[in-house]
Amino acid sequence: MNVRLEANATRSLDYMGASEELTRYYIVDGVSEAGDAAETALQAVYGNISHLLSGSICLKNVEVDQYRGGGVWRIAANYERDVDLAAALSGAEEEATFSFDTSGGTAHVLKGLELKEEIYAKEEGHEKLYPGLYINWNGRTGPDRAIGGVDIISPNGRISFTKRMRYSRFTTAYQKLLFEMTGKVNDALFKGWEEGELLFLGANSSGKVRSSELITVSYNFSISRNETVTFGTSGVSRKKEGWDILWSLPGEEPDASSQYLKLTEKAYFITRVYERADFRKLGI
Repeated sequence: MNVRLEANATRSLDYMGASEELTRYYIVDGVSEAGDAAETALQAVYGNISHLLSGSICLKNVEVDQYRGGGVWRIAANYERDVDLAAALSGAEEEATFSFDTSGGTAHVLKGLELKEEIYAKEEGHEKLYPGLYINWNGRTGPDRAIGGVDIISPNGRISFTKRMRYSRFTTAYQKLLFEMTGKVNDALFKGWEEGELLFLGANSSGKVRSSELITVSYNFSISRNETVTFGTSGVSRKKEGWDILWSLPGEEPDASSQYLKLTEKAYFITRVYERADFRKLGI
């Protein structure tokens, strides 16, 4: 398979006579008819021509201009002046940019921080029940016990990284990697966030299906901070990673000071629900 430059080219000049756009035409012969012959011809030109010409004239894309039969293709390489993209189009991709949002979200909690006050409609004769820090307890014990909890506003940050890359790098294998990484949590420090704090929500992109085309890919993450939790009055503390779940098993016990039946915790549990992954594989 051979690639050669045809003599003719088209130009678009600015008011000073400098090139703004340029198209060069290449002939590719000996292209096998098996598989995607057009893509083979495009890749041959893309891999054998200069991506950056003088004066910040950068390769924008390559496209089929004509099929001449017999395994011979005429391919157009389109260039344009773009100072900002000169480095990217010469082979070095742009650094990722980011956006950050910490407007908060909703969390359902079963317990509060402090019981502020007890108020009874009848001062005498009420059942001696004490909810502890649980919220919306139905007042029943044993198997009839139910705790409704309440929805509250909680810290809920999102961060997105956006990067431009060539479509030729956005391969099916890379798309499968993005699919497999979605719904996983970082297994090590990543972009300044500790292990366990970033949940990958997936990526999105759109663009033309051309090997040399620059496309924009956005990578989206949700943030939940790691914390150290102290359990009850025991003084026992444990580190809970952001996306692990802390929950407790409620029970009842008599409260000696008030003679109430007190709702309390028999045990606490930290449960992992998201798999871990190496986010460095994302390449951002």
